[in-house]
Amino acid sequence: MMLAAHSLGIGSCWIGLIMGLGEDKEFLKEAGVPEGHRLVASLIFGYPAKGERKATARNADVILNWME
Repeated sequence: MMLAAHSLGIGSCWIGLIMGLGEDKEFLKEAGVPEGHRLVASLIFGYPAKGERKATARNADVILNWME
């Protein structure tokens, strides 16, 4: 969903803190979460206030860490 949003010029953000609310039965009912389902994370979407932001340049010759 985040990649699709980006392709349409829409910004998104993964909000992982929703997991704590997943234990709150009243919240789950209010949010319309069906029985037997759980919350893992939420996504928020919107149009960025500024124009397209580009990733910072990286030096491909630099190795930060080797994983073995």
